[in-house]
Amino acid sequence: MHINSKSKLVTASLNQASKAIKQSVDSIPDLSAEQKKAVQKAIDDTTVVTAEVPNTFVYKLAIGSIAAVAVMTVLGGIYLAEQTPNFLQTTLATAIGALAGMVVPTPKAGL
Repeated sequence: MHINSKSKLVTASLNQASKAIKQSVDSIPDLSAEQKKAVQKAIDDTTVVTAEVPNTFVYKLAIGSIAAVAVMTVLGGIYLAEQTPNFLQTTLATAIGALAGMVVPTPKAGL
């Protein structure tokens, strides 16, 4: 398996997973020896490219700002404990959605 990652943890995890898959294939009685070799060759020929998230100040600032909006909305909802206004629910849902969209890395072209 060819792994394109700067992280030693990711590389070690993928190598361990590759070995586990090969052992699992060996234990399948319905596969012929040729099929097992073909699967193991496919695993060895696989190239894994990981998406690295940039560690920039602006990225951290954006994540922190959206998280702060989410926390303030939750605290505002607790403060208005009897009934949370609809605009607070909408703001919270939007802030959480934006935070999730920023935390998940975008896939690179050609993968």
